[in-house]
Amino acid sequence: MLYKVLDMLRTKLRVNLRSLALGALTLVAVGAAAAFAEFLFLRAEKSHFLATRLDHLAVVADLKAGSIRDFHHERLHDLNIYVSNIQLVPGFQDALRGDAATLRHLAKIFDPLFVFGDYESVALVDRRGRLVLLVPADADPPRPSIVPAGAPRFLGIRRSASGKAVLEYEAPIAGGSRLITRVRSSALLSPLTERWPGVEKTAETLLFQRDENSLLALNDFRYAKNSAFTLRTPLGSEMIAARAVSGEAGTILGLDYRRVPCYAAIRRLPQFDWILVVKADEVELLAPLREKARLLILASLGTFALVAALLVLFLRNQADRLRAEADAERLLLSTAIEQAGESIVITDKDGRIIYTNPAFTRATGYSREEARGKTTSVLKSGRQDAAFYKALWETVTRGEIWKGRFINRRKDGTFFEEDATITPVRDQSGAISHYIAVKRDVSAVKSLEDQLFHSQKMEAIGRLAGGVAHDFNNILTTINGYAEMLADTVPPESQTAADLAEILGAGRRAALLTRQLLTFSRRAPSDPVTLDLRAQVRAIEKMLRRTLGEDVRLMIDLPDEPLWVRTDPGQMDQVLMNLAVNARDAMPRGGTLTVRACVTEFESAEMRMLGVIPAGRYSTIVVADNGSGMDSDVLTRLFEPFF
Repeated sequence: MLYKVLDMLRTKLRVNLRSLALGALTLVAVGAAAAFAEFLFLRAEKSHFLATRLDHLAVVADLKAGSIRDFHHERLHDLNIYVSNIQLVPGFQDALRGDAATLRHLAKIFDPLFVFGDYESVALVDRRGRLVLLVPADADPPRPSIVPAGAPRFLGIRRSASGKAVLEYEAPIAGGSRLITRVRSSALLSPLTERWPGVEKTAETLLFQRDENSLLALNDFRYAKNSAFTLRTPLGSEMIAARAVSGEAGTILGLDYRRVPCYAAIRRLPQFDWILVVKADEVELLAPLREKARLLILASLGTFALVAALLVLFLRNQADRLRAEADAERLLLSTAIEQAGESIVITDKDGRIIYTNPAFTRATGYSREEARGKTTSVLKSGRQDAAFYKALWETVTRGEIWKGRFINRRKDGTFFEEDATITPVRDQSGAISHYIAVKRDVSAVKSLEDQLFHSQKMEAIGRLAGGVAHDFNNILTTINGYAEMLADTVPPESQTAADLAEILGAGRRAALLTRQLLTFSRRAPSDPVTLDLRAQVRAIEKMLRRTLGEDVRLMIDLPDEPLWVRTDPGQMDQVLMNLAVNARDAMPRGGTLTVRACVTEFESAEMRMLGVIPAGRYSTIVVADNGSGMDSDVLTRLFEPFF
């Protein structure tokens, strides 16, 4: 592909291929050298910069761990002061015996812890675990341990009834009773996580406690909707806290609860059985380094762009000329397709139309907007069977060109014929992506072909009919002549004379048929005369009634004024007789045949349906019956002789 592009530039743009290749290699060499130098510099810079940032994390972790230990020792010291105060110990004993005054006095002593301190509650429990005193009275009662307390100790983090986390401490009093204090965890954990001696936005301090086979979060996380005690991490996962439980320590790179890579300093707090994680996102920690790298890369790219600009400026004018030529070529192609006389249709591989030219609209009646998105089946007429379309699709899906003729249906319901060529269009990978059809309306040509074929057929039938009629007329002349001579030799009243009269009548009818055949073959001229259509219909009425029989009723409707026409009486009689016979056959169980003569005014718009007959005033005969009618196949052969 590169060689083709370079060859095109050499031939079309008159560019020396060797110079172009040398310029491209120079650009590649400059870019590679700059990239390698940047890589070495950034590698050394990253090592120093990361070490500094990780030391900062470690210092923060030590400070946080120390703050927790100090807070813990202060709470133990407070508790120890209360249980060892020689003035309070007797009060505790009286309270355990149920002295109400002493209980009220102790409650007043503990009140400042809740007003000025961080305590949640203070409880006095006897040796049997019975709650003796709870301050404040509406606080959650503690759950004292059954293990004897030898010294003030930390019982762990508990969840209060309101869902908050509290730190619970316990100290023994003489006689096996205990003083239990609860400290709000927010006094320790919230400031610990909110305060951060640095500028990192993603920095967090996280506390975890091992709970059977998982790690339990003890504080709220900044970037999660989880509150304390709701986020659990299974042991063995890739998260930093889980790795700390497995033995990793110090400063590591791992995933936090968001599955985001972070650098973290890990500290264990044995007195609490807690794991302290001080972390910040890797992206943020290395952001200054990345910014410096970005500036270096931009500088290198600027140098590279300066060198490349020389080549770009050289090719720009030539590229503009090529683009202009390509645009002109596309415009010419688009204009040619739009103005083409043949219908051009482009579909996707499923046969949905995505483009049609104006010739398609003229041929089918569908506008471009109406056709877009529809399948080509919108033009189906039903004249071709499923096997026809199956063979078409099998051909084009194999990547072959299909040529053939369609009988399609326009938007207005009329049929038309098209010669079509359908060509598959392949994409760059060689797969078929579209189909393009070029079609030409051949309805007029097909009509001319049908007319020529019909005229040739009529000419052949006429020649045959003329020959048969000529020979048959010679035979009839002999038959009629001998019959007339015999009629002159027999008595008029005899049966023989009656039989000869029948023979002569049949001969005359045969002669009339022969004359009609000769007229059809143009070997005998018609003999038109001026006559009144009303008289012609009345003259043949009796014969029509005999022809129709008793089951068919004949209705004659004639106007009062004469209907003068110029026509051959014999041909007129034959037309009416043929229509009557057809009507009788269409009404085997009887019916009504109506013959009506009238004057009709035709306008030019109506004349278009009748061919080239000009508009005007016409004498008209209408013959109608209530029989079975004609199907579409019979209608197409309505004016075919002898059918």
